[in-house]
Amino acid sequence: MIAVWGSEPATARTFSSPIDTSYLVLTFEIAGDEAANVFYAAKKVSGKVAVCGAYAMLTGNGTHATLMPKFLGKFLFEIGGVRVRRASGSHFKRIENVKNNYGQQMTCRVSKTKWRSEFDGVDMQIVNTRKSVSF
Repeated sequence: MIAVWGSEPATARTFSSPIDTSYLVLTFEIAGDEAANVFYAAKKVSGKVAVCGAYAMLTGNGTHATLMPKFLGKFLFEIGGVRVRRASGSHFKRIENVKNNYGQQMTCRVSKTKWRSEFDGVDMQIVNTRKSVSF
């Protein structure tokens, strides 16, 4: 389910939004000894698609945490079969792993992709990354 969030001024390109039940979570293992959750969602802001997200390291000593921005910068997103701008490493911020991440602040960036009515109620998808990133 996509959250529609439209109270941000049209001039704001980056803003914060709390994690809520509309966010999707991708959990993955890194190099066999660490794991991370990536929280992400699309939001409607001033008629455009905003990509929101953050990540939390789940296990391990966090040695790969410094490489996460580079890895996340390779993510590509689609909504309703339409490619949306890629996230940059500075876009998805690191948050602390807690039992309940709801309410923690995510970073959102407004894309140049116009929101279409067919996006309503459709989950944004992470598609193949542009390049592989080795850890």
